[in-house]
Amino acid sequence: MHIMHIALRGCRKADPAPSAPSGDSASAPNLDLFPDPTRPEPSPGPSPSSPSPDPILGAAIQQAADPKVRQVDVVTFDPNPRLPQPLAPNAHLLRLSAGFGAPWNDMAPLIAALTYHLRHNPIPDILHAHFAESADIARIVGAHYDIPVVYTPHRLATPDTPRRLAAELRAIRFAHSLIVATPEEAEVRIPALDPTAITRTHRISPDLCALSGRADWTRHATDSVAVYDTLLRPAPALHTYAQRLLVCDIDHLRSGCAPSLARWTAATPLVITTRQSLPEARAHLRRFALPAPAAIITNAGTQIFLDGPTGLHLWADHDARIAASWNPAAVQRLASTLRPEGPARPDHPPHTIRTPGGPDLARRLAEALRKADIAARILPSRHGWIDLLPPAAGKTNALAAVAARFGLTLADCIAAVDGARDAELANPCGAAVVVSNLDRPSHPQPLPSRLQSFA
Repeated sequence: MHIMHIALRGCRKADPAPSAPSGDSASAPNLDLFPDPTRPEPSPGPSPSSPSPDPILGAAIQQAADPKVRQVDVVTFDPNPRLPQPLAPNAHLLRLSAGFGAPWNDMAPLIAALTYHLRHNPIPDILHAHFAESADIARIVGAHYDIPVVYTPHRLATPDTPRRLAAELRAIRFAHSLIVATPEEAEVRIPALDPTAITRTHRISPDLCALSGRADWTRHATDSVAVYDTLLRPAPALHTYAQRLLVCDIDHLRSGCAPSLARWTAATPLVITTRQSLPEARAHLRRFALPAPAAIITNAGTQIFLDGPTGLHLWADHDARIAASWNPAAVQRLASTLRPEGPARPDHPPHTIRTPGGPDLARRLAEALRKADIAARILPSRHGWIDLLPPAAGKTNALAAVAARFGLTLADCIAAVDGARDAELANPCGAAVVVSNLDRPSHPQPLPSRLQSFA
């Protein structure tokens, strides 16, 4: 795999001063837009065993060490021609000369410089653009050479000008995949600009070394290469027929057996359920190298993402049924009268009203909803929040809808769960298994008698 990063906003420094990564897209880069041409070239960058604190160079150096990767280029633009600078044995920093000019005002010289470079050098398999202006270049060059484009916005916030807003929207809408570092970017900021982009968004964060305080890009490199790989390899055959479904709830599960699960899912479609968002579910699947599911049920059953010829997509019909099953404004008004702890969270998932509170508030909400004849599901959280959901939501209802697409019922499903907290999901299924490390005293709800325990 040949990866090319495009970082228009500044000439990358291969020897930046140490700094700890920030919370959003793994910190802003060190900027050196027009360096002094008489300044000596910096020495080659750190090896993979000595991670760079620069987010782009750090990721590139680690990606170059991946056995799937044969070459990594980090491309930026410089008013003065420079020779490629080695970062690692098969990674280089390329400063392409495009002359002086404001990048936001004239992209043509920059696009011409990169196109000229690609005419005389190997064509990369992946273009990874950093910041919206780089994405404009990657989009045009990628379309010309038929190269998939991955986009990382870095510290995505509300654009401050119409021009920057348009550039950010183009970058998000035309990217084949997006990689961000924080759940807030993946679940709030990007969907605020383009709600459909969540199906292409991956949350990948670097690890933080406790001793040095610097970012360790090893896992980030492995996960990002896995994202690139999904864009390059043929899509797996879709399940069009099934005699049963295997449904795995990944909340609280710490591991998985990928080879065994792959053997199962060769003939049996896999369905994933979780209270988390789609990007967080994908992060879990990548971490344990689990096979691609036929469907992912997220946010406690309020959304279903189905696999298709072009990848995952939101099941619009189910989304419409969920929305039509309740009156969120009435639920919000009632909840506001019973919530002394504070206001509802603005970054709640779709079809969800999230309010602070514990078991006592959950009981009072249930009684108030019953008396007012307002339909809603109440889902307490262990983290001091209560989620109010449409009555048609829930993991079990969502699984029944997915099963019906295959002409099956819940009796044809095998549920793999982690304990009695998932009894509502496991009880209606024809068969179920539970992990053997269940802490039974902390789960007062009885387990189904047919649940089998496996180590």
